[in-house]
Amino acid sequence: MNDSGASGVILNGTIEKSSGIIGIKSDWLPMLHELASQVPALAPFLEDYLQIKLVIDANFVHRELQWRLKNRNKPSARTRLHESADAGVLILFAPVHLSQEIVKHLGDIAERSGTTVEQAQAEWEAFRSKLHFYTPQSLTLKRGIAVVDPDDLPYIAACNELGADAVYSKDKHLRQMKAPVISIAIDASLQTYARARSIRLAVLVGSVFSVTLSIEAIKAAVGLIAKSFRAFQKLHPVFQVAIIAGLVFVFVDPTMRAKFRDVWKKISRVAQPVLGAVTLVAKDFEIASVNVEAAKKEINAVMPRVQRRSALAHARAICLVHNKALSLGDLKARLEEQGYVTKSKDFAAYLKRVLRSSGQFVEGSNGWTLQDEMATQTAKAAHR
Repeated sequence: MNDSGASGVILNGTIEKSSGIIGIKSDWLPMLHELASQVPALAPFLEDYLQIKLVIDANFVHRELQWRLKNRNKPSARTRLHESADAGVLILFAPVHLSQEIVKHLGDIAERSGTTVEQAQAEWEAFRSKLHFYTPQSLTLKRGIAVVDPDDLPYIAACNELGADAVYSKDKHLRQMKAPVISIAIDASLQTYARARSIRLAVLVGSVFSVTLSIEAIKAAVGLIAKSFRAFQKLHPVFQVAIIAGLVFVFVDPTMRAKFRDVWKKISRVAQPVLGAVTLVAKDFEIASVNVEAAKKEINAVMPRVQRRSALAHARAICLVHNKALSLGDLKARLEEQGYVTKSKDFAAYLKRVLRSSGQFVEGSNGWTLQDEMATQTAKAAHR
C-alpha cells in the first residue's frame, strides 16, 4: 500500500519521478507551508494548497489495520493514507460511533490477520491518533430522503456538521441517502501531491533564504563546500536545501549570475559535486511542479460538488483539529483562510454570536474551545 521511493505520477504513459536528491520528506510540508506563508513573494504558490477533509468510514479503517497487522514489513512503514495525514494534506474526521464499532470488531480483525486482540488494539490506538472524533448533534436526514441504513447516519451527520468534503467509504447506502461520498481510493494521489509539493516549497523557501544572504555568507558557504563535500553532506537537510536552492536561483538567473560573478567562478572551479546537485535539484523542482498539478487534477476529478460551509461548521472543524483554545481573532483569520465569505459588517461579533448560540463552545481566558464530552470520554476509555 505504500512506496518509500521517490514520488511520481503517470504522465503521457510514463512515470515522472524525482531523483530524491533533496531528501525532503512529505512530513515537512506543514512546516514548509508555514515558512512560505511568512514570505509575501511566495503567496502565489500557496493559493492552490490542498487540504482534503474526509469523514473516514469503518471499511477504510479495517483496511488500514489489516495492512498494519498482516502486511507491514517494518514498524516505521506507513500506508499512503497515514503519510498523507502526517503531511497535513488529508484531515480525517470520524464520528464517535466509528470508535465503538472498531473496538467491537477487534477480535474479528485479529483473527483475519492472524494476530492477537492485544496487537490489534495496539495498532488501533496508534492509528486512531490520526483521527479527529466528533459527536454529531443530530442524526436526521433532509426531508424526503429515506433512511436506508441507520448505522450510516453518524457519518453523514459528522460530514454535514463539520463541513467535510466527503465521507470516505465504499458503502453504497451513503449515496442512496444523498451523502457526498468518495469511494475510489485517492491515497496514492494525495501521497504524490504531498511529496511533490514538499520538494517544490523547500526549493522556493530555500531560494528566498539563500538570496537574502550577504556575499560574505555565500562565500563562507562556498568555502565550506570547497573544503570538504562531506562536510556539506553532514549539514542538516534544511541548510543543504537553502544552499542548493540558492545556487539553483543563481544558476538559472543571468542577473544574479552576473552579480555574483566572482563567487560563481569559485563555485565552478571547486564545487563540482554541488553543481551536480544543483542540476538535479533544478530537475526535481521541475518534475515536482508537474506532479503537483497532475496529482491535484486527479484528486479534484473525484471530489463531490463543493457545498457551502457555514461559519459554525468551519469553527467546529478548526477547533477539533487544533484541539486547543483559539482566540476569536485567530478563529476569524482561519475561517477567512479557508475561503469563508461573510456579508456581516462586523464578522467578529457575528462569529461570537454563532459560537455562543451553538451551545458547543466554551469561552475561556485563552479563547474558544469545542466541548465534545462524548468524544473525550471515548478517547479516555480507549487508552485505559
